[in-house]
Amino acid sequence: MRIVRVATIPFVVLHHLEGQIRASIATGHEVFVVTSHGEGFERIRSLGVAGVVAVGIAREI
Repeated sequence: MRIVRVATIPFVVLHHLEGQIRASIATGHEVFVVTSHGEGFERIRSLGVAGVVAVGIAREI
């Protein structure tokens, strides 16, 4: 199965979704990540995902 995980910032992927992503890969799923380009973006590939896509996410405070 192909799975796409979407998060607003790389921090969420690396600190909140890492376990789920690794478990999905370990059970044979192909995982892709879509997130904004920010601190930690390049480290996402080290999780073993099939692909990482950066998207611009505009935010206002």
